[in-house]
Formats: sequence, C-alpha cells, structure tokens
Amino acid sequence: MSRRQYIMKRFPGAILLDCLDEAILGVRYQRWARPAVAYDVDKTIEVLMRDRKLTQVEAREWVLHHEEKTRHSQSPVFVERFRDESRE
Repeated sequence: MSRRQYIMKRFPGAILLDCLDEAILGVRYQRWARPAVAYDVDKTIEVLMRDRKLTQVEAREWVLHHEEKTRHSQSPVFVERFRDESRE
C-alpha cells in the first residue's frame, strides 16, 4: 500500500498534494485539529525540479507560496529536516 493510499484510508478528508507522494514524511497531529499530511521540503523541491522542470528558486517559491496559502488546520505542512553535519 502506498503512502497516499494509507493516508486516504486512515485519514479520510486529509489534503494530499498531487504528484508529491514521494515527499510525504507522515501525518501531523494537533490537538483540536484534523491530521495534516507533512511533506519534506527538500524532497518536494527535488520532485518539482525533476517533474515540473522548475529551477531550485522557483521550486522553493512554490513551497513558500503553498505554505502561506494553506494555513487551515488540515492543510498540508512542509517540514525542513535538520541535516546531521557529522555525516556530511
């Protein structure tokens, strides 16, 4: 079962973004709000650059635009992951 299928089954009504399934990190729970799908910012940018042929700047702007426009409780959220500098 894909992440999208799992979320659709387990969390009906959750908002999923088209063509970004591989950027899904999981689901955010918040008190008094419906669960929201969480996306990895870096992976989202990577997918947008590859599939929609956006530049890195355009892809980051796309993320920021969608983060601003989706501010209600069940809207997708974007997560900036920390990098482990000791591994780089």
